Amino acid sequence: MPEFLRALRHPQFRTFFIGQLCGAMGSWVQLVAMGWLTYRITGSVFMLGVVGFAGQIALFFLAPVGGMLADRFDRRRMMMINQVLVACQALALALLTYTDTIEAWHLVALSLILGAFYAFDAPIRQAVPIQLVRDGRDLPNAIALVAITTNTARLVGPSVGGVLVALVGEAGCFMVNGAAYLMTFLSISVLRLAPAPARVNDSPLQAIGAGMAYAADTPTIRLMLLFSAAVAFFATAYLTLMPYFTREVYGAGPELLGLLLGAAGMGSLAGSFYLATWNSLHRLPRSVAIAVAVAGAALACFPLTAAPAAGAAVLVMVGFGVVFCAGGANTLLQHLVREDMRGRVMSLFVMCYYGVMPLGSLATGTLAELFGAKSTLVVFGVITALVAALMYRTARRLNWREAAT
Repeated sequence: MPEFLRALRHPQFRTFFIGQLCGAMGSWVQLVAMGWLTYRITGSVFMLGVVGFAGQIALFFLAPVGGMLADRFDRRRMMMINQVLVACQALALALLTYTDTIEAWHLVALSLILGAFYAFDAPIRQAVPIQLVRDGRDLPNAIALVAITTNTARLVGPSVGGVLVALVGEAGCFMVNGAAYLMTFLSISVLRLAPAPARVNDSPLQAIGAGMAYAADTPTIRLMLLFSAAVAFFATAYLTLMPYFTREVYGAGPELLGLLLGAAGMGSLAGSFYLATWNSLHRLPRSVAIAVAVAGAALACFPLTAAPAAGAAVLVMVGFGVVFCAGGANTLLQHLVREDMRGRVMSLFVMCYYGVMPLGSLATGTLAELFGAKSTLVVFGVITALVAALMYRTARRLNWREAAT
């Protein structure tokens, strides 16, 4: 087996990996169908934004609750319950669409519900890989391979979703997602996970507060969470403005939009594969900072490109740096955190990275409306590079070799 796939030598992780790939593909198929259905029944680009925001914002508010539950209850059982709930959400969408009773408020409400399920599920999934690989040296590779499932689905899923919308309609796509998550359920059901340590005497709020205090008091964890939030806010919001640049700057249509997003996805996949080859944790923080600095510089250059090919090349670099940051931060946090705090700290990572993304998107849209899309992305790119430089300088003074105690 190739070295960059070495974590797949562990049977439990291999099963988990296959299940996650099924779920990620199903999610992208549903995402495409959801967007198409939203625009078909509303004809509103504003509603596209509302539905997208509704599906993500719960990660910011509810992820800490999911982390607290991950440190108190059986993680395997909780993941199994979540997969069933996600499948039920998809089947509810399919039923409403098939019977032609779907309305805009259904889409918003079901997106909020799905976001809540993801908020509870994501911290648990982040905390699981370390229990599935027997050799701790394979942990960075395992985390990178999980990221590869997401980025592979990001590249392939929209195309598959578009074809399925044409062949079987939106309702059929939702049923495909429901079936995909039942496959994920089956893969999780055969895993053997150690019970998570729990402090049952703490109230839920006390447990969440203890996790936040632990993260704030541990310099390396605190730095990675703050850095992840900054990257998520400034370096990922460009996706919101891609339709504008496609139409108004390059004078093209949805085909070019797909190519530009595909270029960013190719960079993301390359970043995941590069992380999969990594085996030096103590050099990882500074390498992450360098990758993000390059991504920030590329982001600042993107609005200045006159040709679509140049813009696509720049977006490859942005995608690479952003995903290498997310995977690197995940790897470092898994290495540093205490086992009894793992779920709560990883929930803070979910909140700081994935939960901050929709806030960055809102800020980007607002600032672009006020000051122009080009100026907004240039400023965001420069800020990203400056934050990365500060991260590099700070990381040199910290001890990344030992796990926090």
